[in-house]
Amino acid sequence: EYQGPYIQAGDLSGNGLLDPLDLFVFQKGWLGVTNASAPSNVNWDDRIDSLDLLILMREWLE
Repeated sequence: EYQGPYIQAGDLSGNGLLDPLDLFVFQKGWLGVTNASAPSNVNWDDRIDSLDLLILMREWLE
């Protein structure tokens, strides 16, 4: 059983909140090519694009 900290989807800054800092982290990589472990690469496809933005916004609206 997993005993580590709970990390909320969309919390790109890692501060435990969905807040403007997450958008700041996201925009730094916007439309860039990166590796799958980059925080803004929400769907792990090596690109930071509209699909990642849609996932991030869905998490904010829940």
